[in-house]
Amino acid sequence: MSEVGALTLLSIAMGFAALALSLGLLYRVRGVEEELYAFEDLSEALRGFRRLSNPIKRYVLFKAVCPDDVDTPRLREVLNNVIARGGGRLFNTLCSVDLITYAPSTGRGILRVRGHPICVQALVYILSTAHMEGSRCLFAPVRTSGLLTRLRRMVHR
Repeated sequence: MSEVGALTLLSIAMGFAALALSLGLLYRVRGVEEELYAFEDLSEALRGFRRLSNPIKRYVLFKAVCPDDVDTPRLREVLNNVIARGGGRLFNTLCSVDLITYAPSTGRGILRVRGHPICVQALVYILSTAHMEGSRCLFAPVRTSGLLTRLRRMVHR
């Protein structure tokens, strides 16, 4: 092979390598761009609500239906996975969700949501659509309240 042929082959190979690198970079930039668009949509939705510096605390009563018997630690793990997958980074940044109580006999439990008022609506949506995300458990939000005592009475019903 002559020097001209080797240089031509080398330049073609480098061109393909540069194309592959730019396509990989474009893929990553589009991923970041989609997250920025989601953040812009959320920030537009938040404009009508209170400021982020005024966090609220609400409680969500839910019913969990799982194929096998689940105890509280296992349910906590399943809920954390569902919320992390369904909510994403932005939800986990703006909102704090804790499992307060769970009664395996009735399958009902209470979640505490702290953060912006939209967090409660987002959590209800995430719980309602958890079965579509591949969760083995089905979660049905029953009621939301600002008072824990009202919901505690409904857990054992």
